[in-house]
Amino acid sequence: MSINHYALSPDFWDCECEKDYIHSRKTLHCSRCGTTEEEQPDSRVNEVSKFHCRVYIGEFLLKI
Repeated sequence: MSINHYALSPDFWDCECEKDYIHSRKTLHCSRCGTTEEEQPDSRVNEVSKFHCRVYIGEFLLKI
């Protein structure tokens, strides 16, 4: 039996949305699904890294 362990980031949390579900702890609730950071789990570090990379690239492309 295999057990998956993931490193979690206490600086981010996941809402219930299918896409764009990672939020900073500075964001207290998701305006799309209505969940709050208090009731949701911390985000996985590997997903936070992918999210930030996608956001950074998106912002760069918008400036071109």
